[in-house]
Amino acid sequence: MPTGRDYWKTSKVVYRRKPQRRRALLTRTRLVFIGALIFLGLLYLGLYQLLHLPYFQIADIKIEGLVAIQESDIKKFAESGISGDRWNLIPKSNIVFFSPRAAAAALKKAYPAVKEAAVKKIFPRGVSVVIQERTLFAIYCGKSGNTAGTETCFFMDRDGVLFRPSPNIQGTLILKFASDTASPPLGASIFTPEEIIKFELWIKE
Repeated sequence: MPTGRDYWKTSKVVYRRKPQRRRALLTRTRLVFIGALIFLGLLYLGLYQLLHLPYFQIADIKIEGLVAIQESDIKKFAESGISGDRWNLIPKSNIVFFSPRAAAAALKKAYPAVKEAAVKKIFPRGVSVVIQERTLFAIYCGKSGNTAGTETCFFMDRDGVLFRPSPNIQGTLILKFASDTASPPLGASIFTPEEIIKFELWIKE
């Protein structure tokens, strides 16, 4: 039997490691997480396919009331407004989620010559757009940038709104307003309806 003084020191003793239990690759928590991901993925695909069914997509846009504005321009603008998806899920062309009010506001913003726009859904796949254009009342001209002697002119309606670029016509019978300040942008409101009425009264005097 070993009797050396240092034989039984702790540093000389060899311990056997206890066998470690292997962790399961698919724990209950992981299985729940993976199952939730699969469920959400299938739910997204199902909703995507449902919302993109041709039956719910706008296929016909009818436009009425145009006089000076080209119908092709309005139709192209309307078609661009319903292209693509919202949140990579809901198609803008889906008639269920289509907003006539938002479409009318966008149309008036893009085309100052549009005074009123009535947009309605025609189920199952149509949209009706009835437009009232602004009518010419006068021509408004202001200075064009920093270039001396040049003017930028617009047609103006009875609401005082500049709705379309105009050539600088000289000697015309159309009422013309000339300003020595910089010309405002297209779509700007220069006069109030009350001021327009006063101008008309002055002209008649």
